[in-house]
Amino acid sequence: MTTGEQPTLTILVPVRNEEMNLCVMLRIFRTMIDCTHEVLVIHDTEDDKSIPVVRAAQAGYAGLRLVHNKLGCGVVNAVRAGVAEAKSDIVGILCADDAGPVLVIEDMLALMREGCDFVSVTRYAHGGRRLGGSLVSGVLSRAANWIFHYVIGSPFTDATTGVKMFRRNLFEKFHLESRPIGWAFAFEMAIKA
Repeated sequence: MTTGEQPTLTILVPVRNEEMNLCVMLRIFRTMIDCTHEVLVIHDTEDDKSIPVVRAAQAGYAGLRLVHNKLGCGVVNAVRAGVAEAKSDIVGILCADDAGPVLVIEDMLALMREGCDFVSVTRYAHGGRRLGGSLVSGVLSRAANWIFHYVIGSPFTDATTGVKMFRRNLFEKFHLESRPIGWAFAFEMAIKA
């Protein structure tokens, strides 16, 4: 992306000392994302170890920016700060420690171009799987998603994943009420979408 060019997509990456993962993730973004985009790395504190990684990468990555979250600690506040700084009408949320979803960004963007306002990836359909986390959190995630999809009738098979894409003007309408720490807001976004 050149200076002054309007990005098609803004990717938000909330971080807390993700220097190792972020280094790899930024390389993957540059290689895998074909559209004009910006990446906003959102940190809560000025001593976050992710900051030097971003500053070093900025020389060769025109769309890479640091955003200091001044709204209060936590992922939901980092996302709020990132949405406020986004230059694109389409915003995606990705985790610095999960490279897999980068492969579906173009597919998610295609759905947005077809008229979707909100897109969420799934780990529980079409051969997907959940990696990491405890057995208990895995069981709870599957149970919550099963109930949400089959009992309540949601179109999402994995509402609890943090990998989302949405129109920026929709974000304000969510009126998120989740606690700032943790990724519960991602489930709340899917419920409200």
